[in-house]
Parts: sequence; C-alpha cells; structure tokens
Amino acid sequence: MTIKTYRFLGDTRKIDKTLTSVSTYSNATIVGDMSIHTPTISLQLDSFTDVINFNYIYITELRRYYYVVDSTIREDGFVQLQCNVDVLKSFKTDILASTQYVERQENKCSYQVPDDGYIIKSNRNMTIKNFGNPIIVPNDNFILTTFGRRGAII
Repeated sequence: MTIKTYRFLGDTRKIDKTLTSVSTYSNATIVGDMSIHTPTISLQLDSFTDVINFNYIYITELRRYYYVVDSTIREDGFVQLQCNVDVLKSFKTDILASTQYVERQENKCSYQVPDDGYIIKSNRNMTIKNFGNPIIVPNDNFILTTFGRRGAII
C-alpha cells in the first residue's frame, strides 16, 4: 500500500488545508482488520526520527487523508501508525460542490436567517418633547409612538 506523508500545522476545522509534503512510502501494510475510518498501518522507515517529521498521511488506494493520532515504534523495526480520517479534506470537492440550507449559526447572528434561538433585545427609548402652545384641549397630553421599518428608525 502506498502512503504519502505530510506535515500539517493548521486548523483541523478548515476544509482548505496547507500541507507540506514529507515523503512517499510504498511499503505500508495493514495491521489486523482495518477500519477505513481509523486504520492502523505498519511502515518501515529509514530512520525512527522520520516519524516525528509527519503528522498527516494520504492513502492512495483508499483515496482518503488521515491524521496520524499515534505512532508506535515496534521491536521489529517497523513503525505502527494509528490514524483517523479527515473527512473535510478527503471529500473537499463533494462538500464544496454541494448546496446547504443554514438553519442557524451558533456564534454569529445573521438577520437574514430567521433564528428562534437568538435572543433579540428591545431597548425602550422615551423622549418627551413639548409642542409649544396647547393643541385642541388645554392640559391634555399626546403620545406619539414611532416604529422602525426593517431596522431603520423613522
């Protein structure tokens, strides 16, 4: 099995990742029964210090990218890699070509998307203005109430 090794230092939540290529190995083998999501791979490296140079791999046969979660140096001279699939990078093309409906955004409010979970504050602003001479009946008060239209104050 062929794997390409990379160094990745960015945010794992981003779909566009900047990878630094380290090396390509064609002598990788599967350890036991393999899960496509969390494979364990055995690899013979030229030097054990090579294992600290990468933390991200691409398995050519599976067409998926993986985070290297743990590296174990075995007695027989092989390195065992425990990996987790990077769904965002592996399916980047499909994700970017898809269309979504955003129901709500947890951190930022968008007034274009209705969101019952977002608490809107209403501040009362009261201003008293005198009209000068009494209108119609002396000693009576008038209340003028205005409302905004789509966020604009009238």
